[in-house]
Amino acid sequence: MKDRIMKKLLWISTILIISSSVAVRAQEKKQNPTKESILAQGEEKNVLNKKFRWGISWNQYWSTISGSQNPSFSAPNLEKDASGQLVLIPAGSTGQPKVYTPKSFFWKPSIGFNLRAEYYPLSFLGIGVGIGMQQRGTGIINPDKTGGSFSNPWVVGLNGKQGDADSTYRERLRFNTIEIPVTLLLQTPKEVIKGMKLSAAAGIVFVNSDYINDVFLSVEDGFHKETDVTKSYNLNDVGLQFSFGPEVKAGNTILQVHLVYSKGTSNVYKKGADSIFKNGNEDGKHETFGFRIAWLF
Repeated sequence: MKDRIMKKLLWISTILIISSSVAVRAQEKKQNPTKESILAQGEEKNVLNKKFRWGISWNQYWSTISGSQNPSFSAPNLEKDASGQLVLIPAGSTGQPKVYTPKSFFWKPSIGFNLRAEYYPLSFLGIGVGIGMQQRGTGIINPDKTGGSFSNPWVVGLNGKQGDADSTYRERLRFNTIEIPVTLLLQTPKEVIKGMKLSAAAGIVFVNSDYINDVFLSVEDGFHKETDVTKSYNLNDVGLQFSFGPEVKAGNTILQVHLVYSKGTSNVYKKGADSIFKNGNEDGKHETFGFRIAWLF
């Protein structure tokens, strides 16, 4: 009987000793992590390896409207004469109509900002979405009739006012838009150099124009002539967007600098009785290029 009790006590003691040893060993591992575990923790805490990041971006683009025909934006009364020629009929004028001629465009600076979020389910592949406000549009080149390529305050124009009021590079068409980009993201799994990865994005951007102004800049007195032309343009568009650039570790944040290009897919010119475009041949699409600087957390 005593032998059986002794054997049971021996087995119980052995089990308790083994269990205690395992527990102590596990505790020691927690208190004294291995080199591999330390490196793994460091990788997990590297902000460049975060699966989810969000932040804000500042966009500096240059924009224009490209297409087969660039119409005039300062012609509210367009009609066809007896020969079918599209002409401009000045309101309340009994004089000869002026022949309608297309205008030339140039790239103008357009700024904006976005709230952005990115998620990487894989180390190299992710998805990005955003929402923000962006300016688009184009610059308009007008014929210079009074002399001088730019504004010359000493020139008296044909309108009798001092300053070269019809000089080139002073008229702007400004689209103020709300945009939602949705893009597929690619990223180098490892840092190309210490503290930096490369990333790229391709996708679509939904564009809704809140309002559209034709602005003629007056550098003489600072009072710019603005005309609301919202009714003459289609307000919704879907653009293709591509970007590429580095992502730099900046403390606990990511500084992302991307070159960006986008091209619209819809005609911006609206046809109809309430539009200034009655020729029917106008065709233009938004086009932008520039860079985006984002701070992601």
